[in-house]
Amino acid sequence: MAELVGRTIGNYVVQKEVGRGGMGAVYLAEHPRLRRRVAVKVLHPDMSRDAEMVARFFNEARAASDIKNAHIVDILDFGELSDGTSYLIMEWLEGRSLSDVLKREPLMTLPRVAHVISGVGRALAAAHAHGVVHR
Repeated sequence: MAELVGRTIGNYVVQKEVGRGGMGAVYLAEHPRLRRRVAVKVLHPDMSRDAEMVARFFNEARAASDIKNAHIVDILDFGELSDGTSYLIMEWLEGRSLSDVLKREPLMTLPRVAHVISGVGRALAAAHAHGVVHR
């Protein structure tokens, strides 16, 4: 995957990579004038050449955007870079991943576990109400 730090995607300048997985990478980016921070999810180039994968990526973006739920990240924009790489621009959420929390606090309290499961359940219920089934 080409280095994206310093490049502009949409109206946002990519600041740093924050994660990488099987489908692509996620970057922190910022609007230079508004100073609004966003997350930019970019598909791996080989997946961006797969029309079915790109269609699925963008369909999931549209579905998430339609749900409008506090427990589901907002999709702000999506498109393709000049080299054909597909991307999503999403709201940036401050905080720690559940994985990081569990490394520091492997035995969470029951109220904390209930809070996490409740949020996940609300997100899934909202998605299901819009006909979206999460894999």
